[in-house]
Order: sequence, then C-alpha cells, then structure tokens
Amino acid sequence: YKSQNLSIYTANLGTFVSSHFQISEQEIKTYLQRKNFVNRVSGEEIVIQICPFCHDHKNKTENFWKLYISRLKGSFFCHRCGTFGSWFDFKRRLGDLGKDLVLPASAISNQSTEIKNLNNRNNQFTTTSKIYNSNHLNEVKKLDSKLASCHRELTKHEALTKWLTGKGPGQRGIEMKTLQKYRVGAVMHPFRQDDGSWKEQLCVAFPWTQRETITNSISNLVEADLVDNTELNSTTSNSKIDKDKDKDESDSFVDIDDHLKDDNSKDETNVNKSKEREKIVSVRLKIRSLEKKSDQRLLPTGGMWGMFGWHLISSNSKSIILTEGEFDAMAVYQATKIPAVSLPNGCQSLPIELLPRLENFEKIYLWMDDDPMGQDGASKFANKLGVNRCYIVRTKDNDPNGPKDANDALLKGYDLNLILQKATRPPHTQLFSVAEMKTDIYRAFTGSEQNKGVPSKWFPSLNKLIKGHRKGELTVITGPTGIGKTTFLAQLSLDYCIQGVNTLWGSFEIKPVTLAKKMLTMNSGRSLETLIQTETGKPVFEKYLDEFSQLQLYFMRFFGSTNLDQVLDAMEYAVYVYDVEHILIDNVQFMLSGQAWGHDKFDVQDKAIEAFRRFATNKDVHVTLVVHPRKEEEDAVLSLSSIFGTAKATQEADNVIIIQRKLENEEANNPDGTPMFPREIKFLDVRKNRFDGELGRIPLRFEKDTARFFELRPTPISESTKSTNQIINNNQNHFNNHNNINNNNNNSNNNNNYNSNNHNN
Repeated sequence: YKSQNLSIYTANLGTFVSSHFQISEQEIKTYLQRKNFVNRVSGEEIVIQICPFCHDHKNKTENFWKLYISRLKGSFFCHRCGTFGSWFDFKRRLGDLGKDLVLPASAISNQSTEIKNLNNRNNQFTTTSKIYNSNHLNEVKKLDSKLASCHRELTKHEALTKWLTGKGPGQRGIEMKTLQKYRVGAVMHPFRQDDGSWKEQLCVAFPWTQRETITNSISNLVEADLVDNTELNSTTSNSKIDKDKDKDESDSFVDIDDHLKDDNSKDETNVNKSKEREKIVSVRLKIRSLEKKSDQRLLPTGGMWGMFGWHLISSNSKSIILTEGEFDAMAVYQATKIPAVSLPNGCQSLPIELLPRLENFEKIYLWMDDDPMGQDGASKFANKLGVNRCYIVRTKDNDPNGPKDANDALLKGYDLNLILQKATRPPHTQLFSVAEMKTDIYRAFTGSEQNKGVPSKWFPSLNKLIKGHRKGELTVITGPTGIGKTTFLAQLSLDYCIQGVNTLWGSFEIKPVTLAKKMLTMNSGRSLETLIQTETGKPVFEKYLDEFSQLQLYFMRFFGSTNLDQVLDAMEYAVYVYDVEHILIDNVQFMLSGQAWGHDKFDVQDKAIEAFRRFATNKDVHVTLVVHPRKEEEDAVLSLSSIFGTAKATQEADNVIIIQRKLENEEANNPDGTPMFPREIKFLDVRKNRFDGELGRIPLRFEKDTARFFELRPTPISESTKSTNQIINNNQNHFNNHNNINNNNNNSNNNNNYNSNNHNN
C-alpha cells in the first residue's frame, strides 16, 4: 500500500486519498471493532487476523494476519490476496460505502427529460459528477477556438479592460501582460435576473488549461489527473521562495496554438525540447459577470475539473502556490514572478480529481482569503493534502486592518514576497497560542460581522436572531406533522448553498428526486409545471435546470430505516470528497424506525444525537436534525419539552427552532352571520440559541407556485412578546397589505380576491 501505484488505482477504481493524508487511529480502531475484526498493532500498522477479501483461509495459520492497515493513513494491503486501496475503499469493499451512495445535484442536469415527470418517477437517479461522453469531448474540442476568440474580445471592451487593469476603488490592478499570460478573455453569456428574465451579460473568462502532451489527444484528457504532477518553479529554493525569479522572463503573449515556453526551467535544453512537443489546451471555462460577482458559470456543464494557471507550472519543482481566486493567483505572479494556481471553487471545496496532480509536491502554499471562511478552507484543504507539507499564507499577518487577500495586498502596495515568506505550518487542531487568536479576539471585542455565520437572504429576520449559519454547530428542527419542516429546511439549505455552503441532504422520508424537484422550483422562483408544457418554455426550463446543477448540492441514497453507522460513514465520505459543510438529516425517527422498541428506542435516539453532535464538532460541519414532537393537541403551541425522546436533543443542540401553527378566528362569524373559516398562522419559534441567547418568533406565509416561505414582517418578534395572539395582531396589517397588492395586480380575478379578503378579514 506504500506503492505509488496506489494513487493510480484509487483514482481509477476508488476514492483517491493522498499519501500525505492522515486519519485518526482511534477512528480506524472504532470501525474495526464495529465490524468485529480481530486485530493487533504491529509497528506503524494494524494487522487484521482474517482478511475479508481473501478466498477461503481453510483455518491455516500461514493464511492469517496478512491484511495490513496504516495506523496513520488508513490505506490497506493484503499480502495474501493482493487487495489494496484507501481507507474509503476499505469501507466500500465491506459494503458501508456503496456505489453512488452520495449523488450530486448535477445528476439532474443530464436527465432533464426524466425530471419532467418527477411526480410519476419511482427510481432514483444516478451520479454523474464526472461526465466524459462524446458530447462533452466535442465541447472540450471547441474550447480552443472559443478561448482564442475570448482573448481577442478582451481588448474590445473598454469597461472590462479598465476594471481589470485599473487601480482605483473596485478595480483589480492586473497588468495586461499578466492577463495574457493567464489566457484571460471576455465572453457574453445569459444570466437570470431578479424578475425571472434572462439577460446577456459581459463576462470575464478564466480558462482551465493544461499541456496536451500529458494526454496527446483530447479524448485522453480523463487520464490527465493521474500523471500531471508538476511544480512551482524549478529555480525556486524551498528555503528562499520569496526571491524574485527569472528576471529575464519574457512577458510576451503566447498564442494558444504556439508551443509552450517554460520561463522558469533551469535546464534550457529540456525547455526547448518540451517546447517543440507541448501545446496548451483548455479543458473548461469559468466565466464571471462584470455586473454581478455571484453570476458565474462553468462551461461546458458537467465537465472535468481543472485549475486556472496550471499551464504555467513547470515539471520538476517541488513547491506550488494555491490561491482562493483567479485575481489572487495573477496578483501573486505579477508581484513575485512565481506562477500561482487558482482552485476551481475557491475556499469552498478541493475536488479529489485534482489531488493526483498535487501528489508529488513537497511544499504547498495555501493562499486563501484572510477571513474566517478563507482560513477555514485553508485548514480543511491542509488536512486533505497532508498538514506536514502545507503552509498557510495570511495576508493580514494578525493585523485586523490588513489586506484581505493577495489582490487586495497588491493594490495596497504590500510586499507579497514578504507575506509569502511568513507562511506558517497549519496550527495543531487542539492547541493554539494567544498570538494565533489575536485577530479572533479583536473581532470578538469589536462585534465584527465576520464572527457571525453565513446570513440567510430569504429569511433576514432569522439572521437577527441566530446570527447566520456557522460550522461546527448542531441545529434541531421540530414541528407538527405536515406543517412544512422539510419545505422550510429545503429552502433554508438552498439559501446557504447558493452562497457557497456545500450541502448534503439525508432525506429518509422523501425520495431524493422529489426533494430535488421541490428545490429546483424554489431556486427558479416560479411554477415549472406549466412552463415545461410549452415549446417556448422548454428552453427556459433547461436554463433553470442548468443553473440548479451548478450548485454544490448532494443527496444520500438512503431511504427509511438505516443503520446509524452507515449514515455516519456516508457523511464522512461526503466531507472528504465534496468538502461538505452542511448536513441535514430528515428525519431522525424515520432513520431509526424499527431498530428498537419500548424504552430502548429512546436510548437509540440519544445515541444517534450524541453521534451527530460529535461528528459536527470533530469534522467542523453544521448538522441539522429534524426531530418530530410528541403527540399533542393539534393547535397546541409546542415547547422544548415537546420534542420526542429525552432531553438529549435539546441539550446537545446549539439551536432549536420550532415551526408553530396557530388557528385564528376559530369561533368567529362573518358580518352576515356565517361561520368564518379559521386562518392558520405559521411562525418560526427560536427556542434555543447558544451563540448569543437571543430568542424570538418569525411569522411566515407560504406561496404554492414557488414552493417558498416568506416572512410576514421585516423584524422578528422578541422573546418578551409572550402572547401568541400578538403575533397575529401585529401582522394582520402586513397580511392584508399583501392581499391588497394582489388585488391591484390581478384585476381579472377580482371576485376571487374579494372572497379571499373576506376570508382573511
């Protein structure tokens, strides 16, 4: 298992795990105990008595104790049957990580014909996270010519050029020769507007490139991940990485059809030799709107992963700089003359398809944004790549007012060489000094917004109570049957996912396709049922589908009663492979159904909640659990004690949110004496908030066409408001105003609106 062949094997047949990756020995031993494997420790390995992958042992002593597992990395090798692989492969072979157990939302984009009939569909869709079919390869072939066109377009748009090269407020300060070096271009692309329409927008284009010699042909690009192991700078000393390199470097633009010129190689003979046979090809294009930063796309959809600036990396050095954004990579290169590479998803995720390319580097400098989110991403990637070879770059250098990232440092005139030289090893996960906490302490005293989590855009009042979505926390959601717990969580998780929080859904009550359909409707903000029935609506539907498939959203395949350990294994896999930060379990009772009876079911639920709490803390992810309440009166207002089971759920949770309902006008009559239909009021009731203790209620209304909840008032009702009836009275005007707007906008339905107003009054 120490062989380099392991990298090739796992990249092809299993889950690639870097040889620098480390895993907790206790985690390995706990799993082996769970599987009842007799084992012993021998040096750096754990040895299993009977290999489960071997043929019959025939009880011969010489056939025992042949399966070795690394105590540090979890990789395994059997000296009898020859089976080997990563720790995740070990679990998969034992049936705990089945094929396509976790599937991405992008799977939907390639089954658009089937999603039209989602309501009648019973089978689950399959994962297509990496799509290498003939259609995709044809798209890749077109990128070369498209990229050349992007280069030419760049200089034609004065506003875009000024934004890229200018040094004023909001501009980037990147020199034209640097833009040419990185093959940056311009392109027009349609994006959805707030009103639902689509508009062509001017975009900056960032190509993901590599050298054609790695694959020899476009059809072989799939295998490039296994062998394209390159370096930062062959003349860069590991101890003096901050020095300027290659002062005589040529800054002239190299056309995409020209042979690659390696400006950073010490051996000019080898450079010329490779120049004669190497060519830069593009594998994918990342575009970003000039009007709105959040409007981004990857072209073609469903293509392979790559990195911006990869073509500048030489082939025999042992160091590399990875930045969070494209402008940061160009800023580093422009200021230090050291080629830097930008990750495809910023600090959100590091796809495992890219790990083989980084396997041979001895030093990896992680230059993420110097804010909580960026530094969390740096720590996460360091664990994935191996903490012993990673260095964290901090542009602020513990100065709260320092530059946020490399591009900011360039614009403010900082010495990027000096910043790079001060890079440090990742801190111990459980030990840290006061100096390392300096910035965090400052933020705590100043009440910095960075201390808060990712804010919800669809539920602003919720931000005022729980202060956003934070990693490492456990949230419990409860509410009466049919009140909309799944719908609310689908909308809230989608809200966070759109903002870059990689999300994993474990839906044990609703099939993944049904849930995905609901979330697709939410994301589009309109009813899709009628849209897809018309010829003019189909292209629009496909655009919504393509937009939805871009999200880092994943689903477990489990349904109904499922073993807790299998769920935890899938969660661990998703955190490693997809860098998931938010995991939702809907719901705990369905997941554990039939696994215990009587009082034992309380013990089983407590064990599950404790395991989820420990997972959230150890893996630094946010776990949200749906727990049903006990049987109570239909219109009863629920409390913390209403949650099913013991007090374990509310004790372990950082946040407890109850979706409540209240019936208004139950015994009232209309002016004509006829009974008035009772009106149901739904509201979020924040009953626990460990972050700052603020509690309150948020009245809601539901819109069927968009499948979304909306807040009825701009601010939450504080905890001091004890009477639930006050919620109804305080929001009566908001509710009636909403209906009055509908009356003004829907003259053709005056009769219906009149009846609706009578009902609401």
